[in-house]
Amino acid sequence: MDTGVANTLSKFGAVEAATEGGISAEVNMPSGPWRLGRRHVPRAGGKTNLEDASSSTTLASVALAELEADNLRLELEERDEWLSRVHKQLEESQRELESYRAEAGRLRQIILDQKGRLRECDEKQQALVQQLHRIHVKSIAQEAVDCCIYRAIWKGRRPPDTARNASSTVPQLHQRWSTQLLHEQRCARKIRNNLRSIAQMQRTFMAAWHDNVSSLATAVPQLAALVPSSMLRDLEETQRNALRVEFAHLEQTLRAREKTLNEREARVADLETEKERVAKRERELTVWETRLGTIQQGLEEQRHRMERLMEGMIPVEIVEARERNLRHRESAMVEYERSVEKALQQRKEALQAEQAELELHLRDEWTRFHHQCDAERRDLQKELDHERMRFREKIEVDRLHLLITI
Repeated sequence: MDTGVANTLSKFGAVEAATEGGISAEVNMPSGPWRLGRRHVPRAGGKTNLEDASSSTTLASVALAELEADNLRLELEERDEWLSRVHKQLEESQRELESYRAEAGRLRQIILDQKGRLRECDEKQQALVQQLHRIHVKSIAQEAVDCCIYRAIWKGRRPPDTARNASSTVPQLHQRWSTQLLHEQRCARKIRNNLRSIAQMQRTFMAAWHDNVSSLATAVPQLAALVPSSMLRDLEETQRNALRVEFAHLEQTLRAREKTLNEREARVADLETEKERVAKRERELTVWETRLGTIQQGLEEQRHRMERLMEGMIPVEIVEARERNLRHRESAMVEYERSVEKALQQRKEALQAEQAELELHLRDEWTRFHHQCDAERRDLQKELDHERMRFREKIEVDRLHLLITI
């Protein structure tokens, strides 16, 4: 592009030099009867052969100059058409650039939406982990209550005053505590069923859990009175360690996601830089369009000047000098036009290549982002399923351990 601009500037300098040469030829015309706008004054004594020859040569030169003026007029019309086509191509390039800008804005909006969805997913995951932790603690408390009830049934001591009526009170007490144990077991099964369907029925489960808050509130004092403080401290320490490990894992995941988002923001910044570079080249094309308009105006002024010069008798030497000047100017304009067409063609090819590269890059980025979101969603789902399975297994192991210790 820089080489084409240098060639174009050199051709433009050649055209200006040719124009200045034409003006100097007009300024330095010899004085006397051959001055511009004057006719040759014949001497007394009639016309001679030399005068007839010069008159016919002058008429031929005038006819040739008129023909050259017509050719210049046609060339100017063709150049106007070519400039109009170039202007249309520039307008099409402007529309394409606007479409690219709209596409880049849409992609930025999609990236922001995906970031918001990732944040919402993180918040939901954190809330779900906290909810699972609360459910785990409450289920452990419920299992402890069941264990204490079981111990009170089978290992409780009889009061001294009821030793005589043991045969009648023990079956009633056993039946009453068995009924309560069955009720607690049904509550435990209900909690396990709610844990299995927590991903699909969170709101329903929370509503049912709030209904059982009163019964849990009455069971907490009994748990505090029956469960040893050492067991509670061990449970609290175990839960604290589990929360620390889980928090460290979540923090590592968040750092990895922040790194990924920073990389995406860097790619968006690169795309913005590319857009600014395209805008700069568009401004350069606007400057070249302005220069072409200036050149066209100069050619129009030259055409008007030639028409004014053709109104009077022009000497043969000046006509020949102007013909040489016109030929030189024509060759310079042809070379300049070719250089401009070549530069515009190179610019068009470069813009098309950049357009294809940007489209391919945007398509690849969108596909990669979509796949990465799907992979993260699947990983989160797998982690959630794994946590559910591990939580269920831990509940079963704790329950079996408590039953075995009992």
